[in-house]
Amino acid sequence: ICSSLPELLATELGLSPARYARARLADGSVQRVGIVASLRFEISDREVFDEALVMGDQVLIGQTVLEKMHLMVDCAGRRLVPDPDQPEYPVYRV
Repeated sequence: ICSSLPELLATELGLSPARYARARLADGSVQRVGIVASLRFEISDREVFDEALVMGDQVLIGQTVLEKMHLMVDCAGRRLVPDPDQPEYPVYRV
């Protein structure tokens, strides 16, 4: 699932959509959204470049970013934790 950022934040950061696509929301509706590319995400001394949808009113970190960083969600602890198989750093599959 994709990351997203609000349109106001994208504008403040000077980000313009590279392209547009349709996104299906949790309620089943479909809307046209902009996609900004080559965003750098940095979490817990790990970084990755990915795209994000321009929509909503809050920043959401998508599953694709977390998977690339080998981070997992600890719901009970309300935090991100390293994948136990790759605790030190992400290892890319080729």
